[in-house]
Amino acid sequence: MAEYVAKPGTGSVFKNENKTEDWHGDYTGTITLPDGAVHYVNVYNNVGKTSGKPYLGISIGKQVQSSGNNGAGTAPRNQGAGEEALPF
Repeated sequence: MAEYVAKPGTGSVFKNENKTEDWHGDYTGTITLPDGAVHYVNVYNNVGKTSGKPYLGISIGKQVQSSGNNGAGTAPRNQGAGEEALPF
């Protein structure tokens, strides 16, 4: 079977079945930035303090280090590239 390679600007998150602390993401996964670098991503279920409306918070973490299979089925294609501003 062919290995999955995420397109730049896309990512996936899955329910965090191993969450043991409040600060752990409710969903975890990876995102491929437009420059090809793959980073960890966490998504949190939140509720607005003043509005009381639910929303999703997102944080992008460290770059995934290439060590064969990084768990996401993707490998950084442009490792060593400098940080770039996100397009949103």
